[in-house]
Amino acid sequence: MRKIRDVLRLHFGSKLSNQQIADALRVSKTNVFNTLSRCKESGIPWPIPEDLPDTELESAIYSERHTKDKAKELPDFEYIHEELTRPHMTLELLWNEYSQDNPEGLSRSSFYRHSRKYRKGLSISMKVIHKGGDKVFVDYSGDSLRYFDRDTGKWVETEFLVSSWGGNSKKLEQSDQLLYRK
Repeated sequence: MRKIRDVLRLHFGSKLSNQQIADALRVSKTNVFNTLSRCKESGIPWPIPEDLPDTELESAIYSERHTKDKAKELPDFEYIHEELTRPHMTLELLWNEYSQDNPEGLSRSSFYRHSRKYRKGLSISMKVIHKGGDKVFVDYSGDSLRYFDRDTGKWVETEFLVSSWGGNSKKLEQSDQLLYRK
């Protein structure tokens, strides 16, 4: 049980500092400060009525409307998820944009946490069945690469392609037998 009555008694009755109250009750100084702040916000009178049960006192002080961290407006994660499909777009860039528009909004870590939570809620499924080794899928990466040619002493731009064989759920040993069959 929280020591609300004791904190208030020592603060108003004995006129002790927050540190002295924390030492006497073996709680943190922050806990004492938060309890006194919540009592002030809730308008609980001093002295507390004797017939007021501890459960009602606690619910009056720690109710949802008196919480310190008010619910912050969440960004549109559907838009953010869509933006992440663009080339060179990162969650860091989107958070920077969000934080400039909403300086009192979510912190970076909270933004990332809510983004992960949104992505986990998406149902992602695309079952495509391919006959093993029947098709080769090739995709252009979108960005060019470059390398340094030592003979000419110049940088050479190249295109980068990614390819893979389509397959099904059969075991790899079966395809190996087909590939190495004499």
